[in-house]
Amino acid sequence: GEHDSLVLSCYNCHSSWEEKQGGFREISWSCIRSNHKGLYSLPFWKIQVSSTGILMKSFADFLRLTNQPVVIRKSHEERQLAFFVPAFKLRPSTFLRLGKNLTLTQAKIPKGEASMVKRMHPVTLQRKEAIQALKSVLAGAASNKQYLLPRLPEIHFHPLDTELIYLPFFDKGHDFVQEHTGVSLEKSVLRFGRKL
Repeated sequence: GEHDSLVLSCYNCHSSWEEKQGGFREISWSCIRSNHKGLYSLPFWKIQVSSTGILMKSFADFLRLTNQPVVIRKSHEERQLAFFVPAFKLRPSTFLRLGKNLTLTQAKIPKGEASMVKRMHPVTLQRKEAIQALKSVLAGAASNKQYLLPRLPEIHFHPLDTELIYLPFFDKGHDFVQEHTGVSLEKSVLRFGRKL
């Protein structure tokens, strides 16, 4: 792992480890493969949750609460509610935008496998910090903030499962663009995040 990485990865046995109470604990992780070469893989915490106060169990519940302009389908009802939160530090506005956009477009992301690839960005944001950011990502996704923001104190998230997922991004010169969702991130912002 790099000097600022919070997760250490083994390319021999394809396992990933984080520090916990003075020791190492193996974590659940996967990497979305691509047929394209030269892609850069960025890590995200996929956090499956339920909520109390305002009940949310499915992705459809999330879409309704944030008042997204989409037709709710059966596939939305069947999908477990999950947030995709960057596992690396960014300036707040970019962090929330990236988390919101990937959470909203998660249905386009294929299933990954626990197999390392080259050019994997280090994990610099702890899992617990990602969980603390869930309400902020939810608020950022709201189409009608006047409706949702006053109700945020009622919502309590309960993490059910977390997985570290590496998503492939194309190098487009000044930006990285996620292969499956089209979500983009400026390279300069990513470099600056390593200094936060």
